[in-house]
Amino acid sequence: MDTGGLVKRLIFMRLPKTVRINNIPFKVSRDKKSMRSGFSYRKATITIGTKTMADCEILENFIHEVAEVSSVERGIRSSRCKPQDSPEYVFCGSHKKFQDMITDVSIVISDMMKLR
Repeated sequence: MDTGGLVKRLIFMRLPKTVRINNIPFKVSRDKKSMRSGFSYRKATITIGTKTMADCEILENFIHEVAEVSSVERGIRSSRCKPQDSPEYVFCGSHKKFQDMITDVSIVISDMMKLR
């Protein structure tokens, strides 16, 4: 399956100012001075670091944060199960919850494709 056209189309799209994840609006912002990306569930914000990053890396980080917000919303990501002395989160859930997370990401990507 040739996805070159789809990938090229997505890469040249701008990031949306707001996304809805499981019907919750999250404000999206770029941080041109950082390479770090992250989100605040409490503030409903997603920040994407763009310093010295290629468009494909920015898109990858954006998709990562959207998926992670969805995993928190769906109860798949847990900070309580982190191994001691580890910064890593643990993700655990049913196939149904995983599919719901993929649906959330797909909706955001679909909305991004309509930005032009």
